Amino acid sequence: MTDLLTMPDGSTFEFIERPDDPETGPLLMMFGLEPDVTGPPPQIHPGDQIESFECVEGSFELLVGTEWKTLNAGETLEVPPGTRHTFRNKSGARALVRNVHSPAHSFERYLRRVHAVLSAAGTTSVTSPRIMIGMAQLWSEHSDTIVATDPPMKQALPVLARLGSLFGNKPPEPTP
Repeated sequence: MTDLLTMPDGSTFEFIERPDDPETGPLLMMFGLEPDVTGPPPQIHPGDQIESFECVEGSFELLVGTEWKTLNAGETLEVPPGTRHTFRNKSGARALVRNVHSPAHSFERYLRRVHAVLSAAGTTSVTSPRIMIGMAQLWSEHSDTIVATDPPMKQALPVLARLGSLFGNKPPEPTP
């Protein structure tokens, strides 16, 4: 499998180091965010998974709890398990971020499947019912690594995932 994923919005995710055991070891990635890119909906990583961010180039923003924090090149931030967070790039320039999920759990597979869903649709817009259903199914299948935090998302995701299953929708698998 390729180590570099390019999303339809131009964002890139590169897998640098994979753990021998994803239940105990970290996954190291680099991701590049194009200007005006918005990350996933606010989320938590359940259990023991810690996520850390180091801004390597440019700047980007992290939502931690209810507060947006700007990280500039050379700055780091660690998100403890169970902490609501997401990210965005409103800086006007590309940002490069070193990202670690520790332990990895199923995060690499989840991200590869997100790439497959968005690439099949040719967009990152979540206004498409097909994308909403596919993403809801992925969040449901990868609850060891990603869980919605906001009440509307917490209520909608299980319903959309169930609808997808009832209608035979299966999110695409990553291509080798």
